[in-house]
Amino acid sequence: MKVLFLSHSFPPKVNGLEANGLLDRTFEHCREWVAAGHQVTVITTMPCQRNGDLYTGYKNAMLYREQFEGIEVIRLWRFYPKKMLFKKSQSFLYHFHLFMFFLLAFRLVSKMYIHPNVVISNFSNIAESLLGWCISKRLHRPLILEVLDVPQKSSSNTTQAKYKNFFVRKVCDFLLNKASHIVTSTQRLANTINNSNLVSAKISVISNSVDVRHLFPVHKPKEWVDHLTLQDRWIVGYIPSAKNFEQAQQERDIFLRVAQILSTESRIVLLWITDTSEFTNSNSQFENFSNVKIFSTFEENDIKKIWSLVDLCLFIQNNNVELEIIVSSKIYQCMAMQKPILISALGETAELIDKADCGWIVEPQDVEAIGQVIRRLSHSPELCKTLGENGQRYVRRFCKRSRIAQQYAALLQDIAVNHNQSNCA
Repeated sequence: MKVLFLSHSFPPKVNGLEANGLLDRTFEHCREWVAAGHQVTVITTMPCQRNGDLYTGYKNAMLYREQFEGIEVIRLWRFYPKKMLFKKSQSFLYHFHLFMFFLLAFRLVSKMYIHPNVVISNFSNIAESLLGWCISKRLHRPLILEVLDVPQKSSSNTTQAKYKNFFVRKVCDFLLNKASHIVTSTQRLANTINNSNLVSAKISVISNSVDVRHLFPVHKPKEWVDHLTLQDRWIVGYIPSAKNFEQAQQERDIFLRVAQILSTESRIVLLWITDTSEFTNSNSQFENFSNVKIFSTFEENDIKKIWSLVDLCLFIQNNNVELEIIVSSKIYQCMAMQKPILISALGETAELIDKADCGWIVEPQDVEAIGQVIRRLSHSPELCKTLGENGQRYVRRFCKRSRIAQQYAALLQDIAVNHNQSNCA
């Protein structure tokens, strides 16, 4: 089987903690398919680091082809500002860059000998999805849309924002209708799409997963413990997931209220883990709390070391409410690292934690309950060990990347066969 995957980003680019999970899913699925004997081609852009610089060994050429762990990767020119001094959603240069990626990729497929059996595109980026539809029409191949996240709408009430939301909704509805098949990561997300009464294509659920061969328990990195002066401290790790300023402010408020409740517990420290200052410029709010530390000086591929540093992984649902519908890849990473999880949310993520019996669930934004559970777990090492072992056992049995990739490949083969049969008929 020949697979064409359209992805705006692809390793070695890792441009954020949450993006890391999405890129891991795309790359590791492709790698598993290649290992199974399938031919995979990825059209993407040039890889960059978090500071905007290109990765060593790459030049921002119009076209660059390479073999990346058996995957044929075709990289196209990309606009890279040295510093992101503008918001992506409002930047002419950013949207111009997306248009150039769209144009170059379409011309590339039209001119080169690329004849896949299926075309896959990520739905999180409208430009990618439109490109996928155009290429699938050009090559007469089925289009599979990966819907892995909740579409974000502008919270502004301006006329411009309303028109933007209306346009985005219409384009999304069009793409969902035109797709040959839709793949989501959770059943609730599939139901959300299906309940819109707009989708005629079949929807399948291919859950998130984790590569247990690379994520497993390790000792706390001594250099980070010394750097943050965390010796003999019980560490609660939290990675913010906000996608706008309002959500970021709400996350900080809840986090600091929990810190206030735990201020009398000298052994407990709350670690705010972030790789960007986009939403955390007001660090002065953290300075008033002796039991709060900010950690952002880590390398991009250090997710294993990040989770090994903490004793408890904290997840808080904000107004984004995406934890109700999707399961973040960070949840699976914590489970694979044998870390107990405390989640303040309901829905899909809470059901996973309950099913795996790997953590504690409290009502959304209930800071008193969060503080009580943290205090109890900090004095219950055996309980923490049991919860962590339960989580690791669950992902090794049900959420291994190789197992999920095999299910995905079988689905793609069925779609390709059905498409060929319908064309012959």
